[in-house]
Amino acid sequence: MVASAEIGSSLLRMPATVGDLAGLDSYRHISRALPVNGVRSRSLSCERGVMVVRSESTMGRTDRVGSVVVNGSANLGPEVRSGDVPQPILLVEGQEFNFTIKRGVSVENTVSVNYDDFINDVDIGDVLLVDGGMMSLSVKEKTHDTVKCEVIDGGELKSRRHLNVRGKSATLPSITEKDWEDIKFGVDNQIDFYALSFVKDAEVVYELKDYLKRHNSDIHVIVKIESADSIPNLPSIICF
Repeated sequence: MVASAEIGSSLLRMPATVGDLAGLDSYRHISRALPVNGVRSRSLSCERGVMVVRSESTMGRTDRVGSVVVNGSANLGPEVRSGDVPQPILLVEGQEFNFTIKRGVSVENTVSVNYDDFINDVDIGDVLLVDGGMMSLSVKEKTHDTVKCEVIDGGELKSRRHLNVRGKSATLPSITEKDWEDIKFGVDNQIDFYALSFVKDAEVVYELKDYLKRHNSDIHVIVKIESADSIPNLPSIICF
């Protein structure tokens, strides 16, 4: 594990997230290439499912090829994403486009979302943001399983894009059941840090740090502020 002082200095200046790998050989090739090209920290996208790497316990190994590379576990926390699409869907301003909680839907004007309560979290008049605002859609209508929208700012919608409602947060648990599995994996393999997404208050940080303390782990926690709900709670979050 990399020393605390190193984590706090230059090692996080050029991070890289590794995900959607073809296999263990791809992971090893990328891991060797990253430090040569200036990347100082490598995090695995647990949400995207790199189980072949996890099974080989390579995540916790620190590669030294000219410099230290920090191993991290990224994308812990609640995320709402669109489903897989066979090819990018072009969204055009003024076009009708829909999101449904039905799994496996991918047609010209409708894709799935990975979160059943998406229908309840969204209201007519809300603005949906894709990848933090790269595209946006206005909610025009809702049914029991589908949110019908009009495109405001278009672009290419690809697989598993992050979705959020402007000014709102999803009612997902701050740390999901799968997150706890990934956290345990990180402890067992002595990673250097966790990146905790969409932190709204200090409670979730305390919950994670308490778990680490009970398991005699000194893994660092990086808090990612990605929601307007976080701003009033910044002082208490920073205290951790």
